[in-house]
Amino acid sequence: MDELSIGDTLENRYRIDRMLNSSGGMGVVWLAEEKALSRHVAIKTMAPEQVLTGRGWNYGTLKERFELEYRATATLDHPALPAIYHAGTLPSGLPYYVMQFLAGRTVHELLEKRGPTFSLEEAACFGLQLCSVLATAHERGIVHRDLKPENLIVLKSGLLKIIDFGIAYVVDTKRRITTSHSPGSTNFMAPEVYSGRNPGSPAADIYALGSLIYTLLGGPVFRGGTATSDRALLTVIPDALSARNPRVPVEFGALVDQMLMKNPDERPADVREVAARLAPWTPKVDRRELTPAEYDLTRLFRIPCALPIADARGSKLPPVRIKTPEMTPRLVRAELTALQQEWTQGERSQVVEKMGDLLRRVRQQNGDLANILLEIGPTYGDYLEEIGRHFEARVERERLRDSFMPKLGPKHPVMRDLVHRIEPPPRDLGMGSA
Repeated sequence: MDELSIGDTLENRYRIDRMLNSSGGMGVVWLAEEKALSRHVAIKTMAPEQVLTGRGWNYGTLKERFELEYRATATLDHPALPAIYHAGTLPSGLPYYVMQFLAGRTVHELLEKRGPTFSLEEAACFGLQLCSVLATAHERGIVHRDLKPENLIVLKSGLLKIIDFGIAYVVDTKRRITTSHSPGSTNFMAPEVYSGRNPGSPAADIYALGSLIYTLLGGPVFRGGTATSDRALLTVIPDALSARNPRVPVEFGALVDQMLMKNPDERPADVREVAARLAPWTPKVDRRELTPAEYDLTRLFRIPCALPIADARGSKLPPVRIKTPEMTPRLVRAELTALQQEWTQGERSQVVEKMGDLLRRVRQQNGDLANILLEIGPTYGDYLEEIGRHFEARVERERLRDSFMPKLGPKHPVMRDLVHRIEPPPRDLGMGSA
């Protein structure tokens, strides 16, 4: 069995019923029946290597993300996370895992149907449910980093489920950090993660949560095309939520505005603080048997959803250690060479995104890779400029200059070139002395 098909039986245990979705092109999610327990499950498999590499993706990177996704989910115990039942490898070598089947709608689907018309109570209940699961993850040293409407499922009961830990960041107290590769979703990504200044901290998830709540009540934080929103993410202060939507009380809007601060230190201290400030806006407890609407985020709050109990001694649970392979100079240079070849073939916008991802991954790993930034960064800046993203090109060059000028000095050829490109000499207008 190289790949799954409808009617197949996996491990003499799971009968494949139908395909649920294509998992963003990286793989497939199947609906299956677990025969021994007579229950439906979801099975996620990766796409074959030749399919992924044919699209210009790095198979090793995607396989690492795939394994990180189910391992990170399995280490946490929270009702807002799907249960992981089993993981394995098909005879072809393709990894797969079996998880709880979630019959619901994504927040993305609900937004497409309703737009930013959610009530204040719904937004508060949405945020409080996410605070609960994020508190569990953060206390185990895991930062999700890719919270977005597509990764959140609302069940008919109103319970919110969070999925896809494929780009999670895992804090390791001995080695300080263990990271996955950088994310690619920018609409809800914290500025420090997008720019590579900080590969991930709980404050990044607080930013994403603030962006989600803002979207439920006021629409996208930054309006316009992708290039516009990417630039705004780094430099533009969003409209105050209560100004965008006058129905939002100033106090509630101020919380969301603070969650969206560019500086992580200016955001709420942790998700417990966010939860405490959201709680007054949730509905009052009402245990009467009512007929609730499907996908009603407020329903569960008639019996409040509690956050996990903090350790009275103030200590945290042992961090989860998920091994991820380190990048080497040889592998980085090989990936850079491949991207430069793609550039000559005309796939320029895709190359810029891939090179930005490579650059962020290199920055996240200290040691032998530091000097390789001087090989990738200037090329990335040139490519950005060639496709018209001049502002981002300047930001990248200024960052390289500030990082390496103290060490290399202004006479170093790369530094001279960076300074010249950042501050080119004035053009000769023909008004010099005769």
